Amino acid sequence: MEHIEEAKRYISNAKEILREKANKQDGYYTDSKYIKIAGDTAYKGVLVALDGVFVKKGKGR
Repeated sequence: MEHIEEAKRYISNAKEILREKANKQDGYYTDSKYIKIAGDTAYKGVLVALDGVFVKKGKGR
């Protein structure tokens, strides 16, 4: 279950990046740099969750 909590932390960080740094105008985010950073952070969170669910012995995914 610790992987799920870690994944939730990643998702929370991605939301925070969007909220604080990716300027929102007319319902759309305008700063592509921070949108990419938030998307990458959220993607890594999903990978952490999947690593916890599909435990595999060995190196890599």
